[in-house]
Amino acid sequence: MKDDKKCNCPEESMEELNIESSSESTPQESLENTDSFSESFGPELLPPDEEEGNETEGFGAGVWHQNKKVTSLWAKDETRNSWAAISGMGWKKLNSSNNSSCVALSILAAHAKQYNRNTKININGGQIKEIYVW
Repeated sequence: MKDDKKCNCPEESMEELNIESSSESTPQESLENTDSFSESFGPELLPPDEEEGNETEGFGAGVWHQNKKVTSLWAKDETRNSWAAISGMGWKKLNSSNNSSCVALSILAAHAKQYNRNTKININGGQIKEIYVW
């Protein structure tokens, strides 16, 4: 049985819908059209009273940084894209190797910031891999 019901929307609205649905793009084209998605992109603004941090870690080895404060946090609606601003070091990406570690480190960094706690941070490969919060 055929359904002969008509749409109650004006003709011009239907034309707009047809035009929008015919302009399909691939996921790759969608990503190329937005400059906001990239694994290497992070926060654009510096935290208050902070300067860009310098890299002082050795090649292939994690470096521990003692008595650091988390001064700011930043996250975006992308998978594993959380950052923490560390006093005297600037923005550092939280471990993005898996969802669990990124979430756990985000929670620890948020706790350290909220309660102004000292931290001991291990940075390896440009990312925060471990945090102790005191």
